[in-house]
Amino acid sequence: MTMLLPLAAAAERIAALPPVVPDAEPEIVERLHDAVVRGLTEGGRSAVPVAEVRELVGARADLAGCRQGPCVRGFSVALNAQRVASPTVDIAGKNYHVTIDLLGGGTGRVLASQTATCDICTLAEAEAAVQKAALELATTAPPWPPPAPPVIQAKVPSEASLRNRRGYWRRTLYAHRHDLIAWGAVVAGTAATIGGGYLVARHGDCSERDAGGACTELRNTGAPGAALVGAGVVAFGGAAIATWLGIRSDAGRRLYLAPSPTGGVAGALVEF
Repeated sequence: MTMLLPLAAAAERIAALPPVVPDAEPEIVERLHDAVVRGLTEGGRSAVPVAEVRELVGARADLAGCRQGPCVRGFSVALNAQRVASPTVDIAGKNYHVTIDLLGGGTGRVLASQTATCDICTLAEAEAAVQKAALELATTAPPWPPPAPPVIQAKVPSEASLRNRRGYWRRTLYAHRHDLIAWGAVVAGTAATIGGGYLVARHGDCSERDAGGACTELRNTGAPGAALVGAGVVAFGGAAIATWLGIRSDAGRRLYLAPSPTGGVAGALVEF
């Protein structure tokens, strides 16, 4: 068969939204944003530079609060990104809880998610936790695009191949002619024997009666029945002879309908 494999896809770009950090100073948000991008890059993903993201969010008020859903498509198209990272950091005192969702750029649906916690942490330690979560997300998220199955195209047999295949079957049937004759004789002998036996059994039965119910004519089927039984016996004898001749021949030991070297279709195998 012929396998057509897809060409390698272009490199994936991931755009990281500025993290949602309730009641945090802009400087903290930017530092955590930088940590997300560093983690994605360290994980082998091509991340959109934070400067481009911040410039876009600053110029488009409709994207400032975008987290999930249809607005993600406009965000990804504007940055030529196939996926979008949407981070959220909840701060309670010195405890940080990090969630980073990886969204499909065309749908806004969540494709993967990574969480992390940092208890009793400084801001630098929280940045490290965010960067580690982004790194783990980058290394465990499914690839883009998902690997496509190979396209399998059936190869059309050539005319020469068809001729070789037809020749193979002709040679096979000729080589097993004794087996075919034997099977035909068995079928014919069985039919003749059953029919002849029926006629012999009905010989002498009444075939016509008069008005008073007396038999006026008897069936005379004994001779034809006996002839058919005799023909059946002869047919069985012919089958035995054909089978013996087939066994003696080198190629006539079985009816061999199996795959041919040129790709013949599988069939039955009948052995004597």
